[in-house]
Amino acid sequence: DIADLGYADSDDADEAMRRSFIRAVAGQSPRGYERMALERGQLPESFAAAVREVETDRAARQGRMTEWRTAAAPGAPPPIYQMTPRLHPAARVVRQPIAEDGEFRWGYALITASHPEGLPCSDLVAALVARLDGQTPVSSLIAQLSAGLDESRRPQLAAAILAALQILYGDGTVADMGMGG
Repeated sequence: DIADLGYADSDDADEAMRRSFIRAVAGQSPRGYERMALERGQLPESFAAAVREVETDRAARQGRMTEWRTAAAPGAPPPIYQMTPRLHPAARVVRQPIAEDGEFRWGYALITASHPEGLPCSDLVAALVARLDGQTPVSSLIAQLSAGLDESRRPQLAAAILAALQILYGDGTVADMGMGG
């Protein structure tokens, strides 16, 4: 519901929908349906500039995350492990029916400003997002989510968590990555 996102009147709702569309189009390959339709039409410059801005922001966020995942002093873990992801205020996970193979099943969906209808997500992403409080470092998140898991599978889970965080940070679902204390 658009009211749940904090938009009080129809002008705010229209602006929210415009931003959602821009975010959906930004970063798509030129073959994406929405992007193809836009490429064939005459875009207002302000709209094209907004798409470019979102794409530039996403690329910058992805670059920062890549650096945090790889830059480390010799013998030290990458900085990402000490960072504390904070969820965007408009983002949350809900349990809802998800269409899969022509049928509905109960699953999790990630609600964001750009996906108010919910984007299906895995149980792992749902569990991760539920723990993003802006205070818990990534190393602790990995420890919490891998508790009870066979030791040999923990590196695979850690890699999946880092990949999920990279996507969530890149699209703005994770608002920021603070340094843990």
